[in-house]
Amino acid sequence: MALRRRRALMQRRQVLLDTISCQRQQVALTATRWEPVLRAADQAWVVAGFLHSHKVAVAALAGIFMIRRKGVISLAKGAWRIWKTWRYMSETAKKFTSR
Repeated sequence: MALRRRRALMQRRQVLLDTISCQRQQVALTATRWEPVLRAADQAWVVAGFLHSHKVAVAALAGIFMIRRKGVISLAKGAWRIWKTWRYMSETAKKFTSR
């Protein structure tokens, strides 16, 4: 009786382990599909935090939007480049000052 029960438990354990393995593969596949979307959302969150902490710069940029005749898209591209350069320089400065 005990041997039969033990065999049933081992079979149930194997079924559960197979189910867990299948679910892990599904989660890994889902994670790889969502990774670019989550990376973009994370980048947007960083931009929003930067804009929130630099309100004067946002106001100045809004003023430039109103004055500039060349177009909003080209100004946005330039602002994006400046922001990325700022982030790169501040990260580089942190690396050198932390030593």
